[in-house]
Amino acid sequence: MKYLLLIADDESVKDDPDRTAAYMAWVEEAGSRGVLVGGERLHQSSDATTVRVRNDELLVADGPFAETKEQIAGYFVIDVAEHRRRHQGGGNAARRLQRRDRDSADWEM
Repeated sequence: MKYLLLIADDESVKDDPDRTAAYMAWVEEAGSRGVLVGGERLHQSSDATTVRVRNDELLVADGPFAETKEQIAGYFVIDVAEHRRRHQGGGNAARRLQRRDRDSADWEM
C-alpha cells in the first residue's frame, strides 16, 4: 500500500547541511529497501500560484500565502506491505530529520 509522507518545515530557517545529509541518507536507505516510490522538494510558499477555471477561462493568481510557522516543504511516497511499516518508515524519516511524523508537494534532489 502506498502512503504519502508530507515534509513540514519552517521556511524562515536557513538550510542546515546536516539535515540535508540526513534527508539524503534516508532517501538512500528507503531506496535500497525498495520502499521509496518517489518524492520532491517544493518551492517556497512565496512562489505559490493558484490556478482556477471560471466560466471556461483560466485564471492564474499569486498565492495563496501561508500565514503559519511551518509550510509543506516536500513529500515522499513510500510503498509498504504492512500498515505498521508505514509508521516505521515515516518515523525513521522524522527521527533522522528531527521533525515530528505527520502522514496525511520542485527543486532537484
